[in-house]
Amino acid sequence: MRIELVLSIGVAGAILGMLWFLLTPSSREVIYKSLETGEALIAVIHEPPRIRRPRGTLVFFHGGGWYTGSPRGRVSALGRALAAKGYRFVAPQYRVYGRDHTGIETALQDARDAVVWAQPQFAAEGKAVFAIGGGSAGGHLAALVALELDASTISHLVLMNPVLDLTSATPETGFSSGELMLIGQLSAQRQGELSPLHRVAEFPMPVLTAYGDLDPLWLAYRHTLTEAALRTEIFVGESHGFFNQASQRSRVVALVQEFLDPR
Repeated sequence: MRIELVLSIGVAGAILGMLWFLLTPSSREVIYKSLETGEALIAVIHEPPRIRRPRGTLVFFHGGGWYTGSPRGRVSALGRALAAKGYRFVAPQYRVYGRDHTGIETALQDARDAVVWAQPQFAAEGKAVFAIGGGSAGGHLAALVALELDASTISHLVLMNPVLDLTSATPETGFSSGELMLIGQLSAQRQGELSPLHRVAEFPMPVLTAYGDLDPLWLAYRHTLTEAALRTEIFVGESHGFFNQASQRSRVVALVQEFLDPR
């Protein structure tokens, strides 16, 4: 009897362990780019439960003003939440000034390379969604990549309080001295070229933007975004970076999920 009980407990434990393995989202890190310095850039991939086929992939760039930030940081909470809903969430690392002493152009090149790396792996999964996006400075990079790369495989663009205009960046519109320094490294012409707000009519895929109504960026961009008829969701009473807040996570996840799969 005792042996049978031990065996029963062992079998139940094995079954529970297998169910946990199949029903729980998982995370892994992979190298997507090797640098000439010998260093490597990684992507943190949050996978949906193994028991289900991914509903799609969202490549999402963290914020931080091209100055700081990490795919292992606050954006991970959003990644895990979307993975639990069935979406693969890929958060690429890109070089930033505070860690790598690099500028906006380098961050943009890394973002391009991350999407080019991800496209053949995840965009070919039948009719599944392959979207890109980002928050704040990461949204800026995603918007530029969507305009520059072959967008035939990019199904959606998801932008959380994105920086869209470098030419109007000032302390009054919410930019720090470090961010303004990085923008100032670019010529006036290049600042204009790297300002997606001037090209919002050119996006070839559906676009979702979301801002807090207290965000200085929304106050600066709202006229142009409204005229362009882009879908823009406003979070009342919120300022910049709302999408990283635990109190807004369920609403952000529901918004992104509805946008990517409105059925």
